Amino acid sequence: MVPFASASNVRLVLLDGRDNGQSSLYSDAELKCIRSTDRTIQEEFIRSGVLEFATFLQWYIQHEDIPPVQVHHSSGERSGGINLVAWSAGNTLFIPFFAMADSIPEKVRDMIEPYLRSYIVFDVPFYAIGMPAPPSDKVYCPLRDPALSESERVVAFPAWLSGYYGKHAPVVRDALTATSLDTFPTPSEFWDGLQKHCDEHPSPTISRIPKYTLEKISSPEALVRSSLPVLLGFHPEIFAECTERMVFQEQNIYFPNVKIQVVGCMQSQGDHLLSAYTIKEMLLRRQAKGIAGRSIRVVPFDGANHLPHWDAPEPTVKFFVSVM
Repeated sequence: MVPFASASNVRLVLLDGRDNGQSSLYSDAELKCIRSTDRTIQEEFIRSGVLEFATFLQWYIQHEDIPPVQVHHSSGERSGGINLVAWSAGNTLFIPFFAMADSIPEKVRDMIEPYLRSYIVFDVPFYAIGMPAPPSDKVYCPLRDPALSESERVVAFPAWLSGYYGKHAPVVRDALTATSLDTFPTPSEFWDGLQKHCDEHPSPTISRIPKYTLEKISSPEALVRSSLPVLLGFHPEIFAECTERMVFQEQNIYFPNVKIQVVGCMQSQGDHLLSAYTIKEMLLRRQAKGIAGRSIRVVPFDGANHLPHWDAPEPTVKFFVSVM
């Protein structure tokens, strides 16, 4: 996406998550926390990640001459500032960044707040918002398929994750664009509308990435060592409570001017669209209760699978700019 950023008057900063790419490896003590089953230890680990990211933002603002967010009163449009984009499981840190912002020292919060403009929740999996797994016969995922062996699940996973699902029923869009609970589809109706297996064409994104390139841009060891243990092994209640706090908190909101866009990639698989559905239902409940809360909306990204930034980088940059 980087070559297309300047044409849209944005700068892309690609930040590796800890333990990935050229980012710092987790220490033995941190890995011990990741492997712990103690909820308190897990929560403290996430809070430490929130503080670490806030410290990076502080450093970046101080060293890169970033303009603060400006609101143009004649048009109401905003410019400047920093727009945070968290893709997929990266949201296990970013949702807590807003829900656990009390972990950030007040001096740091005050320094970075004028620069935070929006947060794009980019095709988040349901694990990262703490919701229980859907029925495996309704929302298909090879990792939950009892008919597959462990090795078969591993082989099937990349195609499932990066495939195109162009035959979701209209009820899927109806859910993400509903304006009241009266017209919102039930979970069963939504599940029944999800396409279970990807299309043959276009082929799954990962199958088209050359092996040499894939080895350069992915970290399978880190996935096993730290990413999956956090996503699948941490108490889901931690992520569920963070999501609830982000959506429903009405008082003492940190970074209240940040606009949150929950992006549902409309040709992604069901696990990720289910997250957009769940957050939409929460927003409609909030609306029905008359709770103000943060500015949050669910935005469909048409034609996008789970990796549009790879298959369609220029349209993806333009889409991000359109919702900032």
